[in-house]
Amino acid sequence: MRNLAIVTLLLVASSASAQSISRRYSGGFPGKDELSAELGLQASLGGTTPGGFKMFFDYAHRLSDIAWLDFKLNPTFDTGYRAATCVDQFGNPYPCGYAGLYGNGYAIDLLAGAKFKWLLRNRVMPYCNIDGGVVPIFARPAGDNGAAIVVNTGGGVKYFVHPRVGLGGEVNFTLGPGFYSGPNNTGHNELYRAFNFAAGAEFIL
Repeated sequence: MRNLAIVTLLLVASSASAQSISRRYSGGFPGKDELSAELGLQASLGGTTPGGFKMFFDYAHRLSDIAWLDFKLNPTFDTGYRAATCVDQFGNPYPCGYAGLYGNGYAIDLLAGAKFKWLLRNRVMPYCNIDGGVVPIFARPAGDNGAAIVVNTGGGVKYFVHPRVGLGGEVNFTLGPGFYSGPNNTGHNELYRAFNFAAGAEFIL
């Protein structure tokens, strides 16, 4: 009789533990704060928008089961070769990186907005975001540093290998007016436009 009681208690405890883990994966997150870090690339979609190696850092605070307040700090590093020649709007040539992916200086996305997450029973979490903010642009080949006012939107998928650790990737698109000012009247305004993709980890605190 005693052995039966012990076995029953063990089964009940095991069932409760399994249900708890299931709820943590399917119904909600085990914490209200998130930190994520990813590595990827920014691809310029034309003009003099910077492109190159990019790092993605997020902090988000949960407001509801789905909605999170989101903050982003994403630096882009100009890793291009100075093997091409670009021409500014006044017809002046200057060395620049290969068009489309590399070159045209460094940038840092300073963004805030909202992130929406859906944590499913199979530990998969699709999500999307919309953010706005400022992108300082500096160390440009022509010296015409500046800034852009942008909207950033996109999404991705994470798979939770642990209730507090998810791995996966995302893509997003950044768009907005850019304002550049430099020496010898090289300043100009143009559309800042870039496509980003990255992979990394998310941590629920």
